[in-house]
Amino acid sequence: MLTITLSMQNALPQADLGVAPSCNTFFRQVGGTAGAAMFLYTGTTRIIAYVDTQTGVPIDETIAEQVVVNVAAGAQTLSLIPVLALDFHVTPASATYLAGKARTAGELLTLMTVIVPVALAVIGAILLGIAILRRRKPATAPASARAVGDAQESQAREAAEGQARP
Repeated sequence: MLTITLSMQNALPQADLGVAPSCNTFFRQVGGTAGAAMFLYTGTTRIIAYVDTQTGVPIDETIAEQVVVNVAAGAQTLSLIPVLALDFHVTPASATYLAGKARTAGELLTLMTVIVPVALAVIGAILLGIAILRRRKPATAPASARAVGDAQESQAREAAEGQARP
């Protein structure tokens, strides 16, 4: 399409450089619309996949796509030609890659479901043990400190009673 556009632009004067490609595009779209109205296109896709049950990663798959042009003739539809036919198959190298990906995903799932909870339980037990060992019993105050505290408390009580009396 680029060759046609360049050829048209080279054949026309400079003042008409924008007219030729726009007319070409317009008539191509009109022709495409008329062609799409006259023909019917049927597309089919068939996917066969073998999936790892643990991880959901596809191990082997085959994809077949086909687009066929059909023409309506009265009450019947006639298939003309396949416009597009694609068949994708997994190669041995890609099957090895997908199997490795499934194995890695399986190892990660094992890590997340078994090892991580066990490791968290061990860390929790260690922290609980540290907390128990570091727990201190309340220290009893010496007798002299208790006597000073009792004296201050009695003075505060007497001062409060003195302010309460009128």
